[in-house]
Amino acid sequence: MMVQVNGYALTWSIPNNNGAVFLHFVTGAQVQVAVDSAQELAALGDILRTSQNVFFDPNGQVLSTPVKPPGTS
Repeated sequence: MMVQVNGYALTWSIPNNNGAVFLHFVTGAQVQVAVDSAQELAALGDILRTSQNVFFDPNGQVLSTPVKPPGTS
């Protein structure tokens, strides 16, 4: 089941070279998603920063946006 994201926080541990994305949902629930690279953290941050509607599937660990026309964020 996809849940709409209504907030997020990004963290990166410089000494440990790993990080996490904290997702907050419209349901009031929240989840921490571990990331293993700065590139992965940046990619997830870009998705969250540039899209007004983001959804998360906690079972498959999938972050997604709705279909949009090309050239729109």
